[in-house]
Amino acid sequence: MEFITKETIREKRLADSSVVKKTVSIPNEPMGEMAIQKTGVGVNYNDTHALYKKLSELPEGEMTIADVKEFMKKAVVNIDESEREHPTLYQEIYDTIKDPNFPESIDVNDLIGVQAAFGVVNEGEAVNQADFKIKKLQTVKIQTLAVGFVISKKWIDFNQFWKITQANKAIGEAYNTTLDHMHLSPIIDGTYTSGSITSKVTTGSSDLENAWLSLRQGIKDALKRKDSHGYKIKPTIALCNSATAMDVEAAVKGLLQSGSQLGELGQIQKVIAYDGWSGEVNKVMHNYEGPKDGEVFLISPKRYFKSLVKAERTRIEQKGNVLNLSALEVAEYFYRGVLADISNSVQKVSIA
Repeated sequence: MEFITKETIREKRLADSSVVKKTVSIPNEPMGEMAIQKTGVGVNYNDTHALYKKLSELPEGEMTIADVKEFMKKAVVNIDESEREHPTLYQEIYDTIKDPNFPESIDVNDLIGVQAAFGVVNEGEAVNQADFKIKKLQTVKIQTLAVGFVISKKWIDFNQFWKITQANKAIGEAYNTTLDHMHLSPIIDGTYTSGSITSKVTTGSSDLENAWLSLRQGIKDALKRKDSHGYKIKPTIALCNSATAMDVEAAVKGLLQSGSQLGELGQIQKVIAYDGWSGEVNKVMHNYEGPKDGEVFLISPKRYFKSLVKAERTRIEQKGNVLNLSALEVAEYFYRGVLADISNSVQKVSIA
C-alpha cells in the first residue's frame, strides 16, 4: 500500500533530473516549446533579478523579441520550481489525454469507448454490433483558465524585482492548486445515491477497528455494484484528508487489536491525502475544500476519469503600455476539460 501526499510527491520530483517541455507564446511569433533540465536544485534568483533589471536599462519601447524570450525563459524556470514545490495529486486518479485538436465540447461516449461482446451466430443471424453502454448523452466542455500580472515601471524604478519572482511563484502554485480542485472537487462535492454510500460501522471495540470494519464494508458494497460496462466496481484508491488518512492508512495495513492482527485490506493500493487550498487574491478569499473529517472516497481510477488537455499552461508576454506605466505585461492560460463519472467508480464511506 502506498501513502501519497503532496510531500511524498515533492520529494520524488525534487530528485528528478529529467527534461520537461513548456509551451511558450509571444505575440506575432510562432508558438513553440522550451526544454528545461530539472536538476532538483533551486533557481538562481540573483540571475533572475539581474535579467529583469535590464528593463530599466532599455530605451523606452525598445524591448526586443530576444529580450522578451530571455525574460520568458527565466520566468518559466521560476514557475516550474514552484509547481514542484506544490505538486498535484489528481494524476493518480485520472487518465490524461492530450490533443491540441480537441473541440470545445466532446461527447462522453467518445472518451469512454465502445462495449462489444462475442456471441454464437447461427446461420442467417446477424452478428452482434458494438454498442455504447452509456446511454445518457453527456458532453465535456474544454474550459479556458487564465491569470496575469503587469511588471510596472515602479517595480523597475524602485528596484522591486523580488515582486517578479513572487508573482511567478504564485502562478506556479495557483496552476497546480487549480488543477487539483478541478479534478478532485467533482468527487468530493458529488451527489451519491444510497447504493454508493456506506455508513460507519460501530460494532468494533475501538475507533480504529470501526474504521477497518467501515472500509471493509465499503469495499464489499462497491464490489456488489456494476458499472455501465457491466464490470464490478473494484476501488483501489482511498481519497481523504490528512487527519483521516492516519486512521485509513492504519486500517488498510491491518492493525493490532486485542493481541491479534486484523487482515490487510489489500484491495486498496493507494491512500491519497488531500486537504484542499485556501488563499486571498485581490481581496477575494478562494476556498478549495478537501474531504471532510471521517469521509473516505473509495475510487476505481482511470476508466471513468479523464483529464483532457488541449493546451498546457502557456505563457504570453509583451511590451507594456506607456499609458498604464507598465514595462511588461504577462498572462498565463491553459485549456482543460474534466470527465469524472463518479456513479461508475466511487463508493463514499464514513469512518467517523
